[in-house]
Amino acid sequence: MRDGERELFFEGLGNIVFRKNPRARRLVIRVKPNGQVSVTIPYLVSYRRAALFVEKKADWIIRVQKKFEKNTDFKTVFNEYTEFSTVYHKVQINRYSGVQIRKERANGNLTIRIPETENIESREIQEKIRKIILDTWRGEAREILSRKL
Repeated sequence: MRDGERELFFEGLGNIVFRKNPRARRLVIRVKPNGQVSVTIPYLVSYRRAALFVEKKADWIIRVQKKFEKNTDFKTVFNEYTEFSTVYHKVQINRYSGVQIRKERANGNLTIRIPETENIESREIQEKIRKIILDTWRGEAREILSRKL
């Protein structure tokens, strides 16, 4: 967790990440397609007040989470046969005999290695794969944009 960040558990909602932001002007609740909830808090608003706000909006949060669960468009399933390209990399997903997810970059390839013992379609593994790919896109974007600016 970073400074100004807390994670609290709410019954029926799960873990929610609270982030202080000095530029924020109001409390903002975001629900990601994976069901993860985050709350942006203005710097002078207490975590307690933000938690009360979340409790007040619990019905809305649950409604949005259920909407995402029903909508399968947001659930990309990565597996060993998934191949696609970014600007600089060809992304491949392979199984290996290790114990944790690894990423390897070499010769324009980004290989994501998943342990053979893991269920590749589990929510946790899918999120980790998605995070590696997003981090790769962000890095490429920084490089491309810095050259253009």
